[in-house]
Amino acid sequence: MPSVSVVIPALNNADTLEEAIVSCLDQPEVGEVVVALAPSTDHSHAVVDDIRDSRVRLIDNPRKGISFAMNLGLAECRGKYVAKIDADDAAITGRFERQSAFLDSQDQFAAVCGAHEGMDEAGKFLAVFGANRPAGDITDLYLDQERVAHFGTWLTRVEALRKIGGFREWFVTSEDSDTAFRLAFVGRVWFDPEPVYRFRIRNSSITHTQPNLLRKFYEAKAVEFARQRKQRQTDDLEEGRPPALPSVSVQEAQSAIDPRDQAASFRESEAWRRFQANDRLGGLRLMAHSLATSSSESRLGRLRSLAVMTIRSVWPNAGRR
Repeated sequence: MPSVSVVIPALNNADTLEEAIVSCLDQPEVGEVVVALAPSTDHSHAVVDDIRDSRVRLIDNPRKGISFAMNLGLAECRGKYVAKIDADDAAITGRFERQSAFLDSQDQFAAVCGAHEGMDEAGKFLAVFGANRPAGDITDLYLDQERVAHFGTWLTRVEALRKIGGFREWFVTSEDSDTAFRLAFVGRVWFDPEPVYRFRIRNSSITHTQPNLLRKFYEAKAVEFARQRKQRQTDDLEEGRPPALPSVSVQEAQSAIDPRDQAASFRESEAWRRFQANDRLGGLRLMAHSLATSSSESRLGRLRSLAVMTIRSVWPNAGRR
């Protein structure tokens, strides 16, 4: 059996699920794609049934939690390596050949990860992230709570993920960060700057529906627990002392990341990447597009970025020492 298992947690992803699955099936290193489907109101179930490939297995996730879905899928995995692919994202062709070959030849590494691309809801490219970072061992960065790579880019030894107990179901979001931090305690992690994953901005995703207060709370707790483990080899959650969730007001319940602003921030990042690669005109055009597509709340910051880029295009050393 090929060495890679893929787990896809899904909920109401009928419009993107087939693309996510096929992007994995197109790679011969993938021996199975396990879709953990939560109760959905669209035709996600039919989308999976219509894919006639014996490597695809559909399992029911009676809950909606991503961590619970991942643990169901992990229990089903029969490969040496496992990747988590979100149901609205996609794996880039050639990824698993490159990553599985690395792990086959480097027994001391528990995982390998890489750069990723951002795309809009229609699948149009927005930006690439991490491609300028040099290849190397990034274990110590994760032990210091630095999130280097999107977890969708990770290929991990199944035994390492099972060793840490899989994903912690207390986390509603930031479960990926928590898992990555914990994996760094049981094995080395390598970064390869080749883009291997395509992340989609989707209006209905939890990123754009969860209140900002809760999103930031879970992000902060993933970091806090990692610091605790570095100091005392365990953390409050492992010791049965989960922190109380913050109370969310009616106003805060309606706050979340605006998908327009996330797309605009991706364009802004890509604009700076192009500008710094001496494509100044391309960078300026994309920065202007980022500004034009921002919400009114974030427009001022992007106007400043456009002004700085414009000044530097005329006086390259402006503001530098």
